[in-house]
Amino acid sequence: MKILKTLFLSIAFISISSMAQVMPTEGLPTATLDENFHLTLDPAIPVADYYKVDISHLDFVNEADAIKKCRVYLTGNLISNEVHFSENFIIVHIHTEYMAGDLDHAKIQTYLNQVRKPE
Repeated sequence: MKILKTLFLSIAFISISSMAQVMPTEGLPTATLDENFHLTLDPAIPVADYYKVDISHLDFVNEADAIKKCRVYLTGNLISNEVHFSENFIIVHIHTEYMAGDLDHAKIQTYLNQVRKPE
């Protein structure tokens, strides 16, 4: 029975991951991420839904460590991310569709200042 469950879960996982779409990263605006996972958007660029963020300067032990830390310190109600460890970047998705009012850079940056690693 345990083998059957494992087989079923493996098939389900493979099916779901094969349906995932790869987002093209060319043309995405960039943001910066410091050691405390403080994400900073460039105020000269209009607010976007997706940002490409370099993580090559961060000291992750391995891919699992990068995913864990990004999910803990860089995730919230209005922000999620996808780690591309082997390419040294993450894609940050800011869920602007859930933000009331104008997509003001200062408003979004104030939110992002709260979503970070505790000091």
